[in-house]
Amino acid sequence: MKCVICKHGETKPGLVTVTLERDECIIVLKKVPAEICDNCGEYYLSDAVT
Repeated sequence: MKCVICKHGETKPGLVTVTLERDECIIVLKKVPAEICDNCGEYYLSDAVT
């Protein structure tokens, strides 16, 4: 799919690190499957993953 952020890149499957922060707590999830833009690096998580 075309990246909605940079409008130039195409997304490809890969793995990302997702950081979630709430109040005083930080959770880091590694190797999360996502679609990653080959131009800007923005990632998109599917409904199933989230």
